[in-house]
Amino acid sequence: VIAAGLFNILIALQDKNYASIILFSMLISVETMVMFVMSLCGESITSESIKLRNELYFSKWYNLDIKNRKTLLN
Repeated sequence: VIAAGLFNILIALQDKNYASIILFSMLISVETMVMFVMSLCGESITSESIKLRNELYFSKWYNLDIKNRKTLLN
């Protein structure tokens, strides 16, 4: 989508169609922001799963009762 938007901006520059330049610039900006937000959400999920893994790894699982130990280790 971004590449198509950039191509359309180049075409609009040749035709001096300033409305299309603004439109496709806004499209590219919105697509870039959407990719950033999705990457930010993915990074948040990844870092939280790493925190959970570390907390489980360093927990004192051996002090739990048998049922909870089996649940945690499976």
